[in-house]
Amino acid sequence: MSQKKSDPLTASIHPGAPTPENAMDFVLSSIRDPRNPAHCGQCLYGALFVLTITAPDPLPGTEAAFKLPAPLRKNTPFWNSLLEFLVMPRSDEEVERLLKKFAICKCDLRDRLVREYHAAGKAKEEHMMKRMCLELWAPKEEKKKYTTARCAVVVKIVQTLDSALTEGHVRSVAKGLTETWPTAPTDLIPCGADELVESLLRWYRFVPDPLVFHLAAHILHTCRFLLVPSFAKYRLSAVMFDSFYDSFKQITEQLNKLPAVVSITNPEGITMS
Repeated sequence: MSQKKSDPLTASIHPGAPTPENAMDFVLSSIRDPRNPAHCGQCLYGALFVLTITAPDPLPGTEAAFKLPAPLRKNTPFWNSLLEFLVMPRSDEEVERLLKKFAICKCDLRDRLVREYHAAGKAKEEHMMKRMCLELWAPKEEKKKYTTARCAVVVKIVQTLDSALTEGHVRSVAKGLTETWPTAPTDLIPCGADELVESLLRWYRFVPDPLVFHLAAHILHTCRFLLVPSFAKYRLSAVMFDSFYDSFKQITEQLNKLPAVVSITNPEGITMS
């Protein structure tokens, strides 16, 4: 009798599988050197996914905002390190090196936990990237810049931080009365206000997913006047508007190329002489 294969989608919920607490420790250890993570993007994606395994996806094939239990949000070293990993100052060259490192797996697959995280990452990371069709709609010469192997874990980090912030209470954070992350507005500006905005804008250039702006809005909502000057200095709102306009334009152009589909920019096919 052949042995039944395990389903990678449920690889992290069977008895003895890694727990969210295990996953936090794993990620924290892996990104201890933020310029040289110890594991590939797929592995880290799977570890971060374990944090959300108990929350069903709101829509089939997607991973929208989820609610993290308060005990997980009390692990402030994890959240502070994850945010600092994302927003620490990096040059374009350093970001490119990091994305290349994410895409090449040199993980020790003899480790059961590493295999578990890889299975979870492999099962879910492609769904995350399909949301925006970055690789599909990118110009042919740029497709290799937006592969799942390079970009999915960055989007997952942004989404995980963003979802953790949805559970925070701004007044409690401002007064320092909360025991969950963030405990104070300064937790969200680990490297400085200008550096935070510059880093988010740089990530958006490399991985143009609107979740980056959603995270920026959440941080601004919590930090308020600590960030307003930097948001104005780097014209973040203008960049957001331009990016959404470009995305809409790109979508309409792609839809208009499809056969038997009415043009949404010219539904009646009217031509002007």
